[in-house]
Amino acid sequence: MFNTPDGGYGVRISNTFAQLFLTAIVAGIACATLRDATALVRSRKRTFYYAPTEIPSDDPLLQQTVGQIASGAFAAETVVLAAAEALDIATDAFDAGAANAADAAHTAALLSAKAKIIADDFAIRGGSLLFDVGGASATKKVTNFDRHWRNARTLSSHNPTTYKARSIGEHEINATPLPAKGFF
Repeated sequence: MFNTPDGGYGVRISNTFAQLFLTAIVAGIACATLRDATALVRSRKRTFYYAPTEIPSDDPLLQQTVGQIASGAFAAETVVLAAAEALDIATDAFDAGAANAADAAHTAALLSAKAKIIADDFAIRGGSLLFDVGGASATKKVTNFDRHWRNARTLSSHNPTTYKARSIGEHEINATPLPAKGFF
């Protein structure tokens, strides 16, 4: 069903692998952001003068923000693992010469595209939320906390999510296959 005359989905797996590799890095950035946010709150000696508690680690607003970062990191990691499982299935189907190999490759590409949108969003958002738990002192160059947002944003821009989302939407509405070339 999804095969093209030029065998586009025969190459699809390598393109999907490359995209998923970058998305896994972005998910790793989300996890690193969580690690730094947690350590930052634990290490803070003072809090905002209007904070509801005197101890930063007891501040429910900081706890909520770290909870948002943690949830985003979990979601990013989970969607990457789901897409990787689909890619494993597609690879096995191609290796076995299975009749459904092209469909399996399309499914892997679709899940990889969805994973990219989710991981990029949560990693970029988590990189911004890190500054909410650290305040102005977290922006100091020596902390290097801006690397999380910057790295996630840079990787995200290599293959803009707007094109992925449009293609996913077209697939959902009209059953249009994803592009067979490029990082899909």
